[in-house]
Amino acid sequence: MDDIDDEDDLFDNDLEDVPANTLERLEQRAVTLSQRPRAGYTDAHAVPTRNYSYDTRTNQIDSHTLDVDSVPNPPSSDYGFDDEDVIDLDDPTVTFGQHDAPFAVGTKPTAPAGQQSRHKFQIDHDLSGGEDLIQAQQDSADLDLLQSRVVELEQERIRLSKELDDAKVDATTKAGAIANLRSRNERTTKDFEAKLAVLRKEQADERAKLRSEIQTAKNDQEKIKTSNKFLEHDLADERERSKRLRGATNGVARASAAPMTRSVTPKKTNKHGFADGFDDHEIIAISPTKRLEKDRPGTPKAGNKRKRNAVGSPAAVPNGSPMMIESPARAESNEDHLELEAATFSKLAIKDEQIDTIQQVLRHLAPDGRRTVEVLAEHRFPNDDLTIAGLLLESLAAIPMEDSRPASVAIRNICLDLWDRCLLQKYWAPLPVLLQLFASMLETEPSKTQFLLFERLVSLSAKSCVDVAEPRVKSGALVRQKLTAPEHAPNAILIDDKEILSILLTVATSASFNVEQASAFWQRMEFAFTVLMLNKHQPLQQIHLMLQMIMSSILDDSFGARHVDAEVQAKQESDLLDRLSNLLSDVPTQVLDQQANRPEAVQDLRMEVLRTFRAISTTQHGSTAMAQHRVVLGRLVRFLADQTTLLYTTPPLPMPTITHSDSGPTVGFPSSPTLHSKIIATVNLAVRILYQMLHDHEIVINEKLLQVPSADHKFIIGLSRIAFSERQLLEAGLEDVVVDAAHEILDKILTPEEGEAVLGAMDTPNSTRSGRPSLSGVSAPE
Repeated sequence: MDDIDDEDDLFDNDLEDVPANTLERLEQRAVTLSQRPRAGYTDAHAVPTRNYSYDTRTNQIDSHTLDVDSVPNPPSSDYGFDDEDVIDLDDPTVTFGQHDAPFAVGTKPTAPAGQQSRHKFQIDHDLSGGEDLIQAQQDSADLDLLQSRVVELEQERIRLSKELDDAKVDATTKAGAIANLRSRNERTTKDFEAKLAVLRKEQADERAKLRSEIQTAKNDQEKIKTSNKFLEHDLADERERSKRLRGATNGVARASAAPMTRSVTPKKTNKHGFADGFDDHEIIAISPTKRLEKDRPGTPKAGNKRKRNAVGSPAAVPNGSPMMIESPARAESNEDHLELEAATFSKLAIKDEQIDTIQQVLRHLAPDGRRTVEVLAEHRFPNDDLTIAGLLLESLAAIPMEDSRPASVAIRNICLDLWDRCLLQKYWAPLPVLLQLFASMLETEPSKTQFLLFERLVSLSAKSCVDVAEPRVKSGALVRQKLTAPEHAPNAILIDDKEILSILLTVATSASFNVEQASAFWQRMEFAFTVLMLNKHQPLQQIHLMLQMIMSSILDDSFGARHVDAEVQAKQESDLLDRLSNLLSDVPTQVLDQQANRPEAVQDLRMEVLRTFRAISTTQHGSTAMAQHRVVLGRLVRFLADQTTLLYTTPPLPMPTITHSDSGPTVGFPSSPTLHSKIIATVNLAVRILYQMLHDHEIVINEKLLQVPSADHKFIIGLSRIAFSERQLLEAGLEDVVVDAAHEILDKILTPEEGEAVLGAMDTPNSTRSGRPSLSGVSAPE
């Protein structure tokens, strides 16, 4: 029993060695573990627990899966131990609890008291091992979190590094662009400053030159005034001298006459006398109103008595005396006198011309048949008390009589002043009358004076026409898109741009006779205004007038509006050619004028465009510009093919007109050119222009044709029809030189195989030609 008691008290000392606060510490640990985050809890369960073995001879058993009921009881003996399991307490190698199975934490096994002590020790051992396991699991979870955080930070670092590199590249690119822009800006600024300095220098030189010219003109004017005063004084002296000489001559003539001689009108002699039966010499005719005078001579007058006849004077000067020879000074004085009289007569002529011109203005009739002054008296500018007629009359009265220019130029200047006020105040009512008066003054002037005042005329014309031309183009575009109904521009009725363009054409034509005047005129002309008036939405008459103006602008080094910069000039000429070539295919869209859409009117417009191209190609500069243009050649070829196609759908004879009269219906044909003849004329002229371009310049025609859709195909079709035409009926009117030119162009462009293919395609069974165009075809009558 003592032994048993000793065995029961086997672990008493061990239990006493357990600290008193162990249970409290375990409870706190349990509370701490229960309050940990879920992730930590999950990670802790994800880590497998270690297996603790109490016997090296037995297999390892998971402490978490072991149940108290499943633990086998050790073999029992009378003393509770087997013989072979006797424990030697003195053996240091003995391990307590070697045969005891481990118990899970929290179980309540039913065991003897001796085993309970061992179970308590095992519980303490298990709890201490659980703390290590939980701490290891917690460290492992923290390590995983740190590793994942490190991976995230590494990825963030890589991303930030990449963004930094991109930002550096972007900053470098922008810095380079900024440097380029800065250098370009500096270069542009320097160029501008250099040009500005050159312009300022030129302006200063021009200003100094003008000042010197003005001073010279003033000096000349002073000299002329002084000379005129001397001449007037000399003229007065000569007049007095001529009066004295005239009086002396009259006295000499009276002295040389006979004292009693009286000039009597001869009477007709009576052949038969009085025939009254008396002698005629005995009859004296006595006037009933006069008294009978004495039959004696009268007393000579005192003047005749005192003056002596120079011929009968005893002191007569013999011939050859110096007194009879006129001195050179006297002859020079007479010549000066004649010059003064001529100047006086010229002044009188100028005065008469001014009076006639002013009378012409006063008699001028407005379009409605009334006098211009009467019509202008009905209008006045806003905030002006005086009527426009009053302003006109005041300006006419202020015209200087000594002005050497024609009075019509001064009147045109007055009209320009009134026109300028109309433009500034947007008061267009009197403008048509002023334009009529301006045009009438131009008609009375020669071409050398029509050019005067062109600067103001060009500026006012462009500004006035733009007010109606731009709304017309915008309205035409909207009508074409069917967005609005056709309507007139607000100022279209009051601003007659046709009359303005007619006046400009007259001045441009007069300037074309002088190269310097033409250059100055077209340098003043605005390019945008020229292109605007060539728009297809403009009326046909306005387009015709602008085309005629362009034909008058052709010089050796330019055509159209001129510019001081060569690059800008080349760009303007290219744009002008582009607009002109568009008119070859564009259909006018002037819906308000139905007559403008007639086929005859369209053909007339295209013929005028071809004449303009022909005029431009007469100079080397213009011909080169047309040959180098991107689309002129292709559009000309396409137009030529379309016109040849139109020939076969247009009747060659005019439509007959039937007039009814008392004698019956009469059939007649109009004398105007037919539509077919106009198409033939356009084909002839287009082939001439095309041949000149290809003959005078080295042109890669295939590249030019590819710039215009379908031009490469129409090139062969159009020229083949012309080259192989028989010029009969529908083809009548094609000129021989045109047919030969078309054939020569095909010979240069086509290969022999292509030429044979074209020849085979153009051959017909009833053809009268063999292999080339016939030169003896029937031509249309002129």
